[in-house]
Amino acid sequence: MADEVRVVGICGSLRKKSYTRLALKLALRGAEEAGAESHLIDRHDYQLVFCDGGDRGDDPPMNDGCDALEGGGSSGSEVRQPPQF
Repeated sequence: MADEVRVVGICGSLRKKSYTRLALKLALRGAEEAGAESHLIDRHDYQLVFCDGGDRGDDPPMNDGCDALEGGGSSGSEVRQPPQF
C-alpha cells in the first residue's frame, strides 16, 4: 500500500463547459493509465454559498452567505461535504 499513488484534481470553475474541468479530466485519465487512483472534486457539483464579508453590524462582519456556511442564516442552501479519502 505504501506504493499506491492517489491523485485528486480540484476544479473551481462554475462554467458548464469549463476548459479547466476538461484539462483536469484528461490529466486524471493519464494518472489512471499510469496506475494511480484518481478523483475529481468539482465545485460545480456542490451548492456552495458565496460569502462577501459584507457588514450587517455583526462583529466580525458577516452576511447570510457566511451564516449559511456555518449552519445558520436564512438562505436555506444545503452545503455538501466533499468525499472522504
